[in-house]
Amino acid sequence: MEPLKQYLADNDLKKAVFARRVGMSRGFLGDLLTGRRTPGLGLAKRISDATNGAVPMSVWIECSHGATHERPSHGVQGISPKEVNA
Repeated sequence: MEPLKQYLADNDLKKAVFARRVGMSRGFLGDLLTGRRTPGLGLAKRISDATNGAVPMSVWIECSHGATHERPSHGVQGISPKEVNA
């Protein structure tokens, strides 16, 4: 994920510090940086906010093809389409 790598380098930020700042593990950050995973909306927003928009939420949509997303953290998991459309 080039914009985030660039932001970390430009601001001389250590991965562990940035990961803690936005509420994710250093390992998950590593997966984001290599493109193995993409963040959910909440984490993408926290990254955008923490970088003052230098890494906007939209970059994750552009790079998400074929990557694994983080698991939802607020009860979205397990809802059937029937329940959503009710």
